[in-house]
Amino acid sequence: MKPLTNLKQRLVVLPEFRKSLKQIGLFTRFHVLAEAANLDLSKASTTVSLASPSLPSREYDVAKKSIKSSARIAKNLAEKLRRDADAISDSGTEESFTNLSYHAKEALKRTKSGWQSSLQSKIEKWEVLSGVVCAIGQDTPVVRAQSDRLKTSVDRLRSCADNLPSKSGDVDLVVKNLEQLTEAVSHLGLDTPFGKFLQAAASEQGAAFSDAQDTVVAHQIESLKLQNSFRIRLSS
Repeated sequence: MKPLTNLKQRLVVLPEFRKSLKQIGLFTRFHVLAEAANLDLSKASTTVSLASPSLPSREYDVAKKSIKSSARIAKNLAEKLRRDADAISDSGTEESFTNLSYHAKEALKRTKSGWQSSLQSKIEKWEVLSGVVCAIGQDTPVVRAQSDRLKTSVDRLRSCADNLPSKSGDVDLVVKNLEQLTEAVSHLGLDTPFGKFLQAAASEQGAAFSDAQDTVVAHQIESLKLQNSFRIRLSS
């Protein structure tokens, strides 16, 4: 009779054993999702907190909403599973973890977009000019010094755009390079008709002769001793 008794006990335990295996698999899968979501949310929250004061972006507002949604979902899941571990098998639980993962990814995506676009908007118009100024200023010490600062700032900001800040020093470095960029632009007079003239001179069409005769442009060319640095288009 003993073998029959053992068999009966094994048959009773078998469904519970299968159930346990299934739940262990679910816990493992959802744990991976939760860990990835936590990492994304940590990066997003840190960047938004550090960057907002100096480099605000509307994308950060969208990111904050996704962060709040993730926090709410995580809190509800924790309370639900604390009350009943078997709830791990509910279809609603899987949906909640999926939504948690989605909002976390969306928060990080929006944060990256905000960080990159805020920097891109400040450097894109100077990126082309930095190459032009470096090329024309090699024989002019004053221009070369400022153009080197301009190029260095643009290169550093471009590098910063590819990496989210993880500490206040990262944002401080960006602000410092933006200030240096602004100073170099100011000293070279690039945020003026002269800057537009340089852009035109660097294009395939070239700058028109009338552009070079503009009072502001002509004065800047003369003060920087760049009279022999450009090719001018005489006809349209």
